[in-house]
Amino acid sequence: MGKLAEAAKAAPPIGVSGLDLVGIPLSEWVLILTSAYTALLIVHKGIEVLRSIRRPPGCSPHCQRRRVGDVP
Repeated sequence: MGKLAEAAKAAPPIGVSGLDLVGIPLSEWVLILTSAYTALLIVHKGIEVLRSIRRPPGCSPHCQRRRVGDVP
């Protein structure tokens, strides 16, 4: 566990140095990652909205639609 903790402590400075070597400053990476995270949140919320629209009235989020031929 000691080596893992040391590696975790060294990761941020190494990561920052590595990002600068690629040619993109840290501030730009923060902007890129924040934009990607926001896009994922929007997609996730969109999926939830679409599922709620397709759900029958009075059905909980875990409720499943019955199909023709399903046994109750």
